[in-house]
Amino acid sequence: MTEIQQPQQIKTDVLIIGAGVGGAMAAIHARDLGADVVITTKGAFGKDGAASWMAGSFFNAAINSPDSPEAHVRDVVVAGKYLNNQKLLHSILSHGAEVVHELLEWGSRLRLNDGKPSVGVRLGNSFNRGASHVRGGFLGTELRRVLPAQVRKRGAKILEDFYVTDLLTNGTRVVGALGIDLRSGEFTVINAKATMISTGGYLGCYEHRTGNSSLVGDGHALGLRAGAEVMDMEFVQFMPLAMVWPPVFKGFVLYSMADNIRGHMYNSKGERFMERYYPDQKEFVLREAQSRAIFREVKEGRGSPHGGVWLTINVMPRNLIDLFIKRTERGRIWDKLREEYGIDVHYDGMEVYPACHYTCGGLWIDEKCRTQLEGLYAVGESASGGKDGADRMSGHGLIYAMTMGIVAGRDAAASVANEALPEVDPKQVKRLAEIASEPLVMNGGVKPYEIKAEIRNILSTSAFYGRTEDGLKAGLSRLDVVRKDALPEVYSSAKGRILNGEWVGALEARNMADVARMVLESALLRRESRGLHERDDYPQTDPAWLKHIIMSQTDGDLKIRAEPLEEFPYLQPSEMDAVLG
Repeated sequence: MTEIQQPQQIKTDVLIIGAGVGGAMAAIHARDLGADVVITTKGAFGKDGAASWMAGSFFNAAINSPDSPEAHVRDVVVAGKYLNNQKLLHSILSHGAEVVHELLEWGSRLRLNDGKPSVGVRLGNSFNRGASHVRGGFLGTELRRVLPAQVRKRGAKILEDFYVTDLLTNGTRVVGALGIDLRSGEFTVINAKATMISTGGYLGCYEHRTGNSSLVGDGHALGLRAGAEVMDMEFVQFMPLAMVWPPVFKGFVLYSMADNIRGHMYNSKGERFMERYYPDQKEFVLREAQSRAIFREVKEGRGSPHGGVWLTINVMPRNLIDLFIKRTERGRIWDKLREEYGIDVHYDGMEVYPACHYTCGGLWIDEKCRTQLEGLYAVGESASGGKDGADRMSGHGLIYAMTMGIVAGRDAAASVANEALPEVDPKQVKRLAEIASEPLVMNGGVKPYEIKAEIRNILSTSAFYGRTEDGLKAGLSRLDVVRKDALPEVYSSAKGRILNGEWVGALEARNMADVARMVLESALLRRESRGLHERDDYPQTDPAWLKHIIMSQTDGDLKIRAEPLEEFPYLQPSEMDAVLG
């Protein structure tokens, strides 16, 4: 083992790990209360791989009477198959209108009607509450333009190209984090009174995904290793209409082609197969239903040459298609498809398949976004607390992240105002730095990309749709080989410490293995089908499984339990039965 130099140390009130929409909003509101804030990102601030910068056309917020946070909660609980934490939902969704007004104040170009926020009707909502960008599907780009500027304006310290390897603890209290300044290649200790995880989801643990491959559940693994509880990891959302061909467009979402212009889907036999599953609604069903139908068609041998099905809008008049292209402002994309790959949207079908889009599992949190570890918060996809239930309603990823950022940022700033800076254990820092440095020390072994590819294949095979006990156990067996044989041998062939992506990849592979284990174990324990979790061997939703699956880890030993829901303040079980019919 090479000698680890004494790390640089930064001291702050609030450390925020992850700089997407949730982290940015938390930094803004913590600074507004006077807290010193350090915010870290693996890339460039506002230009990193955060899924929120790629978000689509709208988010849901209860803005106008007679709509209310209570009504909003009830709609979300129905969509979540009644597994949601209703108190947490109310705590965060009650800030929905505040988010909209803040964004407008900061110069966001949201759609207005007579000078007031314009809200459209969205599937599953009792009221019109879909706030959108003036140009349609560019909301993530708009947030990327506005939020980082507000963080900088308030003077938060931003650490770019910074990879956090582990949380630092003092007993049951989190006292900051250890990370690598990738620009210098050196370790840095960030000593904080409060620490917040905002690293996004784990869609990068699947082969086909709609977001950046760097979204591997870093925060989930950081929390687990530090002793935090993680929950609901079995619920993974897939976007049904993500392109699988050509490769350069893989993961590009065509959902608006089915939702807005009524596209049709066909299998290799030329059948409009959605008629078989939903004779009346056909393609015009929830994303979850579309995904399952596509999965079945491909699994049963009726897929396209590249493992999907065909989505086409050629049943529409050409001038209507042109109007759609103009409205979505994606003409260059369709031009590239036609010119370089011979695919003309006016005539041809595009090959699509469900891609991992959003992950409901995350750290257990309370109504203030606090984990059970003192000083540790979590927001966005890194946090669960039961906010999503068994399925996330469309249009809620952004509003969750932004409102949770408000709640957590304010509470963290208030809680540390009169607190002393906790002590960091130098022995713990040294040990964690040595572990993180192992891939640089080894001169041979297994490459990070090999481990990542295997983990992605395991989850895409065993923890997709059609889960079974045999399949999940087979996935766990394969993962056990990865954990015991491959991970100890992972190494970086590049030995330079500055901007060494292979070194980071080796550390990400470790986190992916932790995430995959939690997903598989949770899916194995839940012996029912509910929302995003489908078991072929337990195809029915079982009222006895109105429970959260919660995990923790001690010395590498994963402990898992099922905990029943006990509080229903806004939608009672009797009302749930009525909704179910």
